[in-house]
Amino acid sequence: MGTIDMKRWILLFVVLLGAIPFLHHPAVDADEGMWLPTSIGHDLPIETLREMGCELGPEDFWSTDGTGLNGAVLQVCQFFPDRPPFGFGSATFVSSKGLILTNHHVAYDATAAASTPEHNYVENGFQAATFADEIPIEGQGVRLTTRFEDVTKIILEGVAEDTTFDERRKIVARNIQALVDKVEKEVHDFVEVKEMYSGRAYYLCAYDTFKDIRIVNVPPRSIGEYGGDIDNWIWPRHTGDYSYLRAYVAPDGSRAEYSKDNVPFEPKRWAKLSIAGWKPGSFCFIMGYPGRTFRFRTSYSLDYRQREYYPSQIKALKQAIARLEEQGENDEAVRLKNASEIKSLANTLKNFEGMRDGLKATHLVERKREMEARFQEWVDADPERKAKWGHILSDIAASYSAPNRQAILARLFQGPVPLLAAYTLPMGNPSPQQTEGAIAAISNIVGQLDLNGQRDILATAVRSNLALPRDQRLGAFEGITADNLDEKIAELLPAPLDRAHIAEIAKMSRDELSSSEKPLDKLAWRLLEAIPQVNRAYSEFGARIGALRLELSEAMAAFRNQPEYPDANSTLRLTYGTVKGYSPRDAVEYIHYTSPRGVLEKNTGKKPFDAPEKQLELFRAKDWGRWGDPDLNTLPLDFLSDTDITGGNSGSSIMNAKGEMIGLAFDGNYEAMTSDYQFMPEITRTINVDIRYVLWSTEKIDGMRRLIEEMDIVND
Repeated sequence: MGTIDMKRWILLFVVLLGAIPFLHHPAVDADEGMWLPTSIGHDLPIETLREMGCELGPEDFWSTDGTGLNGAVLQVCQFFPDRPPFGFGSATFVSSKGLILTNHHVAYDATAAASTPEHNYVENGFQAATFADEIPIEGQGVRLTTRFEDVTKIILEGVAEDTTFDERRKIVARNIQALVDKVEKEVHDFVEVKEMYSGRAYYLCAYDTFKDIRIVNVPPRSIGEYGGDIDNWIWPRHTGDYSYLRAYVAPDGSRAEYSKDNVPFEPKRWAKLSIAGWKPGSFCFIMGYPGRTFRFRTSYSLDYRQREYYPSQIKALKQAIARLEEQGENDEAVRLKNASEIKSLANTLKNFEGMRDGLKATHLVERKREMEARFQEWVDADPERKAKWGHILSDIAASYSAPNRQAILARLFQGPVPLLAAYTLPMGNPSPQQTEGAIAAISNIVGQLDLNGQRDILATAVRSNLALPRDQRLGAFEGITADNLDEKIAELLPAPLDRAHIAEIAKMSRDELSSSEKPLDKLAWRLLEAIPQVNRAYSEFGARIGALRLELSEAMAAFRNQPEYPDANSTLRLTYGTVKGYSPRDAVEYIHYTSPRGVLEKNTGKKPFDAPEKQLELFRAKDWGRWGDPDLNTLPLDFLSDTDITGGNSGSSIMNAKGEMIGLAFDGNYEAMTSDYQFMPEITRTINVDIRYVLWSTEKIDGMRRLIEEMDIVND
């Protein structure tokens, strides 16, 4: 969805500093929900789906032998040597030879990494003429969920009614590790236990992981991201957001790292591609790996995000993007190198702006408080419920009203452009390789702002500190007041900005840092000394709010008294709905699909509305080949569904009633950006690229007839 793959350079920064001590960081509508695959036929009755037109049974969605659709639906991951994989997108097997279909923007980082100024695959696309021409991807891969089991009883063994939350966490952690160790010995692959419902349930997830993944076919940028950031999250949309990859294994069929001797993987299940089309109201569903939702958070959490979190992040992201763009203005190699970071940050920025605007426009905080008032009234109506749950909301409110010194420190040491990141290195014991890698990463991050930008970060932190009650302020800022703020900031960060000092800081000893007389060094040391104390307070907040969320989850389940799905947490999920347009505001009605007419109307010949000339010629000639819709008398490009998705779903296949692929989910709509917090059936929509447009472009623009012949394409 836009780029749900997080901010790459921030992720790199976190990875490099992984060994260093640091700051710790409603009622359900019929079509709402990101349901666990094993809940189909249970919490989610199969009759509910069949009444809407679904022709499948529970075993078609999930089967333990991998012959269900769970055997075709993949998570796209970034791999690291010293930490678990990071899932950032979804994909689907679409042939018996391990061919994978996902979004252009999910494959973007890999495509950019393979590109050079001489071979710019981002701009011009890439087509592998043969298997031997397919390009290996470094550091990324895909994985299949092979086991998905409720292990709540095992994980909560030893937890009693009177167990404290802190002790409960320790017991849960021990039980999780013991189970993971046991299962990993059985399957020899990655295993994890995922918390659901704020800790009311736990599920074991085991995966088959494929690390030899290769780029097969990528459309040119002018198709794969037509409309660019201007159209991002916006309907109507005309983007051909697709790319093909392929999974390889060792000749004996075992999963292996890249080798030229590896062969295409042969999955047990792959998706058929349907060109029969859809009608308004046609049943459809999506299986994929949604990242995070916060549907069951309170109004107090949302209020914090609306007032503090999103505004501060938006400001920092704008500054970082401006600096990255400036770096590449006169250097094509730098521009290409920064393209992926800019794309990811710009998408995150638009997402955060949409969240900020949407929270205000939908009055979601107020609506949550109205629901919480009804919940409290229900609790208070029964003495037993009141004694057990009556305190929860007031305790949560008190927790969120406490001063947030941790946020001030995080902004300086960990934020989108962390001013003092280098100072954390002397506090740990990193290896020389970690130190050098961290210096490079931090130098790049700090280099994304000019002197005024750096001063602004520091000034914002000081103002936040001054806003705290006097007895809660960080002593490191003592002597800086609202009256002398500009003067003191200039003393701490004098001109010119000394970026070379980063390497010096990183290689200092603790004694050297603590005895330095440089103003910024002295400030950083005092702040670093405060971190353990602040971390303890933040950990106490986390334990307190975690215990309250667990209680609230139990109470809300009783209040709603109906089956419910857990918040998304990067595990395999199903969402279902129909092909459907929407009305975003008074007197505006959006139909459910777009056509080549929109490309011709939007096209200016300049980025991001610069469709390839060949595509324009074919569109003008109405040359749809066998991919056009005879009823619509056009080639559908993108279409809408009222399915429930979030970041991580990008690249998910959207399927018809028979379980055949009819498109790829790639975005949500701007008006419903806040659906991570509350699904709104009247306006929440998924934007999908139609499979017929994908196949048309694959054949007529990319010239990849070999892929058309490889896939199972049906028309009934």
